[in-house]
Amino acid sequence: MVHPPRDLACLVSLSLVVLSLAAPTQVHAEVADIALKKLAARSDRIVVARVIKVEDGPAQFQRSGSEFPPVKVATAEVLETWKGDPVKEVRYIATPTQPCDTASAEKGERVVLFLERSKDSPDLIAHIGCGRMLIENVEDRKYAVVPDEVKLPGGMPTISRKPTERAVELDALRTLVKQAVQPSRPASP
Repeated sequence: MVHPPRDLACLVSLSLVVLSLAAPTQVHAEVADIALKKLAARSDRIVVARVIKVEDGPAQFQRSGSEFPPVKVATAEVLETWKGDPVKEVRYIATPTQPCDTASAEKGERVVLFLERSKDSPDLIAHIGCGRMLIENVEDRKYAVVPDEVKLPGGMPTISRKPTERAVELDALRTLVKQAVQPSRPASP
């Protein structure tokens, strides 16, 4: 019976190990949960807006490689301001910029945006994309679709959406956010 030389077996094994390390791997990362109150506190601006334009971002924001799609910037007409100085429109990064980022935008959509200011660039959607809540009409009522990672206060009525989303009435969300961002007042003597 003929056996391959020991050195050849070692060489084949080592080659397989090297090839497995060089092969592309898929990294699974998860977004940490965040309470709505904390999301509101961390955001510099919170608005209800209608996206009027989505365009390619400036060359300085484009990333090299194919890990992330080309950077898009959305411009949205502000319909209501819940936090921050009132403005007519906002511009924000509308594509993922890091793993797990769910940032996006589509022309014509109405959204609640929790935005963080970014030095020398358009705003960023807070909590890597979880601060974008699409507004939908359900039975003549407006609802904001809240990602599962955003934790609502207990007892908050919601309707089910996708397995990882639920929606809350826009008026109820507005009230919660405004309460969360309202400065606390000292107790009266």
